[in-house]
Amino acid sequence: MRLSKCRALALFLLVCSALPAEIRQLTILHTNDIHARLSPAPNGQGGLAYLAATIRRERAGCNHCILLNAGDLVQGTPVSTVFHGLPVYEVANLLGYNAGTLGNHEFDYGWMQAKKFMETARYPVVSANVINEGGTLFTAPYVILRVNGLRVAVIGGLTDLMPTLVTPKQMGEWKTTPVVAAVRKAAAEVRGKSDVIVLLGHISAGEEKTFLETVPEIPIIVTGMSITASNRRSRKTAACSFA
Repeated sequence: MRLSKCRALALFLLVCSALPAEIRQLTILHTNDIHARLSPAPNGQGGLAYLAATIRRERAGCNHCILLNAGDLVQGTPVSTVFHGLPVYEVANLLGYNAGTLGNHEFDYGWMQAKKFMETARYPVVSANVINEGGTLFTAPYVILRVNGLRVAVIGGLTDLMPTLVTPKQMGEWKTTPVVAAVRKAAAEVRGKSDVIVLLGHISAGEEKTFLETVPEIPIIVTGMSITASNRRSRKTAACSFA
């Protein structure tokens, strides 16, 4: 489980509005790979009560904060296994997420259960590249959040490694299309109706690197799945490029 806060260079975003002299703040709080850890670990660390307290503290008096989840809320504890993850989504609603995306483990109990997760979530769950043969998306590709006078487009993306992480039975008629291309398509669609674009991805470290190095139209990337520590700071975290 991890809670990160966007401040300063890598973690704090200053977004310029259409007026050159005006600067508006946006703070992005985000979690990923909670893996059903509702209770603290044996060493006393973690648990959703601790996470909720941390989020409440960070949000206090903050009118420019949003909270995102980058996938894999479920799978990892007996409560998730026995009840197929649903109680985790019910409890996670209490954290007050503004948007989330799908992780590979959301499909561990089959695609129909993943649909139930999205129905249970009291926030939009977005993904631009989960699709069936008829061209129907599994869920909306993006959501536009309004905060502090800004239009923040949050685009979801799921790793291309899905065929190696889940079985065809779990996915049913659904499959992932190349994540970079799908997210770029969504970014082109929202560019004219948003002030800043955020990728909310459950992707590999290699895919994250590709986005950082080759997709300049998305200046902010929030990801899950790859949870190894890194000191790399890539690309800008301030954006004034919109019209």
